[in-house]
Amino acid sequence: MALPLFVAAAAAVLVPAAGLLHLFGPGHEDASERTLVAPLADEVALQAKFKHETGRLQSQPVRVYTQYYFPKQATPKGVVICLHGIYAHSGGLTLLYENLLNRGYVVGALDFRGFGRSAGRFGYIDVFSNYVDDVLAFLEATRVQFPGQKVFVIGISMGGLVLLHTLLRARYGLIDGAVLHAPPVLLADGVRPPAIVETVCRVLVKVLPKLPAIPTHGATRANSNEVASAVEASKQLDDLFYKGRLRLGTALNMLQATLDIQTQYHKIDTPFVLIHGDNDRVCAYAGSKRYGTLPSTEYRVPIGL
Repeated sequence: MALPLFVAAAAAVLVPAAGLLHLFGPGHEDASERTLVAPLADEVALQAKFKHETGRLQSQPVRVYTQYYFPKQATPKGVVICLHGIYAHSGGLTLLYENLLNRGYVVGALDFRGFGRSAGRFGYIDVFSNYVDDVLAFLEATRVQFPGQKVFVIGISMGGLVLLHTLLRARYGLIDGAVLHAPPVLLADGVRPPAIVETVCRVLVKVLPKLPAIPTHGATRANSNEVASAVEASKQLDDLFYKGRLRLGTALNMLQATLDIQTQYHKIDTPFVLIHGDNDRVCAYAGSKRYGTLPSTEYRVPIGL
């Protein structure tokens, strides 16, 4: 009698555990279904006005979606690579692209692994350094495709954090200049979880890295109510915008990358502009302000932005 009870008890534990491991355990996913998602209306409109090419990084072992837009003028002023933020994808930056295209720049962009049309579980960061590898590979490919052109990089939010780590590893001359927009180099108060919660997450992430367990700090925390409503409405229309909870692996990769850059940023010698609103309630403005103490740095506070 005891043995059947033991087997039943073991099954009650092991079967759900196996299910969780299957759903949220480690491992690569191609996620090819995201490549079939139709472009946003703004993307369609922009592609009707400007030449557009899509591709993938040939040098990387997984599928990383890339795209270029070309200005109408025959000789571009340069190339600008844009790196999107967390939850988002490269198709959501069309206003920025159009502005740059009208100014005569080629615009390039990629979708980070786990986001947009690139491979990987939706919303999941497996290894943060892979993002840096992908950006470096894209920049090298861009240099080959556009020889003699100046190459600049814009990083927005998480894209800014990836860009900072990229600047640390990029060979001399690969990037001519950078623009960092609200990079998460220091988390605002209340964003980082309590120590006990973080400890539990660091244990769980070893077996369930894809588990969507952490509530996100969404638009309502980062913006006014009016702006938050507009942002939320645009998200609902975008099937490639990740709307779920923060996955354990994503959260801990972002946290570690944020902590690592705090001890490394002084080594960056590529010219850059850093833009950050002082009312940011997710990525602390105080973290970006530290960069004004770097050698040969000019620190300005624009009024009215």
